[in-house]
Amino acid sequence: MIPLSNEIIKSILPTPTLSNHAYGQYSDIENDLQLLLNWLDPCFPIELPRQEQPQQGNNGGAFEIPTPRVKSAIRSCLKDEPSQFDFVKLYCNSMTSNFALYAPQMLQNLPVMETVNNIYTIQEYYSRYLRYLNLNSLASSLFSRHLKSLFYKYLIPDENSPAFLRSLTEYFNENLFSMDKNTELSKCISILQESGLELEVSSSIVSISIERVKSYILRTCSNIWDKPVLQHINQWMQVELYKYFSIIIKPFSSTTALLHLDDLIRIAHNELVSLRISEIFDIVLNFPTSKVALKELYQCISFLSPISGSGVNGPISNTPITSQTHQRQKLVNKFIEKCHAKLLHSGADTIDIITCYSSTIKSFLIIDPKGVLLDKVVRPIRRYLKTRSDIIPKVVYGLLNDDISSNKLIELAQELKKKPTFINNNNAGEDLDINWVPDPIDALPDFKKGKVSDIIESIISIFDSKSVFVNEFTRLFGEELLSLSNYYFDEIVQKSELLKVRFGENEFTTLDIMLSDITKSKTINETVYQTKVPPNSHLVYHPKILSHMYWPMLDKGVSTEEFNLPTSIQEQFTSYSELYADIPFGHGRYLKMVPSLGLAKLELEIQNETFYFEVCPGEAAIIDLFNGDGNDIQLTLDDICSKTGMTVYLATKYIQPWVKRNVLLEIETNSYKPNTSNHEIKSNSNFSEDSKNMMSSEHHKFARMDKLWPLILGMLTNLGPLSITKIQSFLNITIPKDQLESISSSNLTLKEYLDWCEKEKKLQLQQGLYRLWK
Repeated sequence: MIPLSNEIIKSILPTPTLSNHAYGQYSDIENDLQLLLNWLDPCFPIELPRQEQPQQGNNGGAFEIPTPRVKSAIRSCLKDEPSQFDFVKLYCNSMTSNFALYAPQMLQNLPVMETVNNIYTIQEYYSRYLRYLNLNSLASSLFSRHLKSLFYKYLIPDENSPAFLRSLTEYFNENLFSMDKNTELSKCISILQESGLELEVSSSIVSISIERVKSYILRTCSNIWDKPVLQHINQWMQVELYKYFSIIIKPFSSTTALLHLDDLIRIAHNELVSLRISEIFDIVLNFPTSKVALKELYQCISFLSPISGSGVNGPISNTPITSQTHQRQKLVNKFIEKCHAKLLHSGADTIDIITCYSSTIKSFLIIDPKGVLLDKVVRPIRRYLKTRSDIIPKVVYGLLNDDISSNKLIELAQELKKKPTFINNNNAGEDLDINWVPDPIDALPDFKKGKVSDIIESIISIFDSKSVFVNEFTRLFGEELLSLSNYYFDEIVQKSELLKVRFGENEFTTLDIMLSDITKSKTINETVYQTKVPPNSHLVYHPKILSHMYWPMLDKGVSTEEFNLPTSIQEQFTSYSELYADIPFGHGRYLKMVPSLGLAKLELEIQNETFYFEVCPGEAAIIDLFNGDGNDIQLTLDDICSKTGMTVYLATKYIQPWVKRNVLLEIETNSYKPNTSNHEIKSNSNFSEDSKNMMSSEHHKFARMDKLWPLILGMLTNLGPLSITKIQSFLNITIPKDQLESISSSNLTLKEYLDWCEKEKKLQLQQGLYRLWK
């Protein structure tokens, strides 16, 4: 059995054409239909038309103007609508047969302009006949659609091998922006649009234009964040790009022309947005230098018509520049992706993360002032910051340190002095707000309006309670108060007042008591010296009298360092205590010295030269052991521990500063003697600077973390060289969590402490492993 198909039916019953209606030998000159058929023959332009003039016999593909008799035959044969439809169907069938014969050689595998000229020839050939056939609009439309379908069939025979489209794209790519080819291009585009290839032509032109725009934007705008580029792009689009379109595309009204320009600028803005999305992480890191780029990004994804804001022409469109939700989501996704890759991991420094967090808030509030995008991008950063154990001391240090050179978070200190912007969580009156608007469509379900733009308040809100910050502030202020060489603390008071605005007046009760203690100490000291100290007295003792329950460092082990003070200091304390008990405030009270706290001013005479030092009591106790008439005093570490009552750890801790100053020499392991080469001795007589450094810079800076040294010493002695990861793990196992947090709650890390130990020649770092110094 042979299956029935269109091909088999056509082979048996061919498609009827105009030739099937020819009467042959029965035709007569007066026959209207025969006259019409003769005039239309051969239904295809076999050769190019020359001129519109009557010709005799077969016209060979050239058009001839119909005679009055032929015009009469046309009116007779096509007098009503059914006749016209029947005629057009037969005419189209004849045209299809002729296309099958001649179209491949006229439309395929030829240069683009030759193909276009042949298309024009065919179009002109049929349009001339149609002008005299007087078809109604429906019949004429049927014929036009059929002709376009035939062009499409032979120009684009297969989607998988669009040879003509490739050639057309190459032709446009070479000539689209060439002033010399504008006339030819305009003709080519017009002919192809008339032949039913509007979509293909538009797609090719738009694709080439986009590539040109993209290339221009990448070349001129990449990494340019501190200069405006949007206006320059708009001008380039109008002056350099659009002028070709105005010539190439067939003439249109001024409004339509502006819409075309609007669309081109819209495409350019989209490409700029795509470029900025790819650069967004670096743009944020470079804030505020990149503020110009952020403002232009806001324009591109938020404004409506680009022309309305460009100054090129008046507003003409109310359509969005792009799918804003899509672009905004791409922006959020790209930034979060880059954050995870470059920032939110253990290799990144906490200060860098905080700095980026601050820049992110400021940058995304420029891009989206409503805060929807900011709410999305900061969530992963906030979650990660909460896991960082050192974020609180880092933030506190950044807030309190006004030194631009040493504070990488100086922005926080500057923000502290500004009026804060608090989160508004009160939604009680929202229903009564006449300016109420719904949340943006791309906001997360738990998005809250009035998201904080204040950097400090935003960082504080990462944690459930403010007390973690308040405790750290109180500890740092306490250490600073104890390190004062006098009783003046105006700067601390000023900072505490700023903090009370941020955290609440009642949060700093402990600090208020500490400040009150120093104030009372000043008053007591003045009373003692004004009323009790004899004029010729050598008393130079100035105590700070503390309420021990309110000073964090007294409760966390700092005051547990017990040792024997030098006789001179002990005598000064005893004399002052007796005078204190004799004033009204001191009746019934007594003073207890904390040996590990305070400062001692020393004068050391070495080789008839006097050196001045301001040191902690432990250092004073050590150097007092070497006080004598001769220079041959030599003490071992065991001798020092025996005489002072210090542990080996404490003795080593207080000996090292004197060795660094070249006052003491380590002549052999754990054996020390005074240095007689006084020109090498380093004095620190300026207390206001050096006591904060030497109490000290590289020594006292790690005083709290020095409590870890015996454990680290034991690890490396018993286990050999270890990586920082192993050391941290052993510390986590060995020391209770609360004690470890107390020791390390400073603006320092374990790595910084180990590196300091290496500088002090306590440790060696080789191939990533720490070992004891040999």
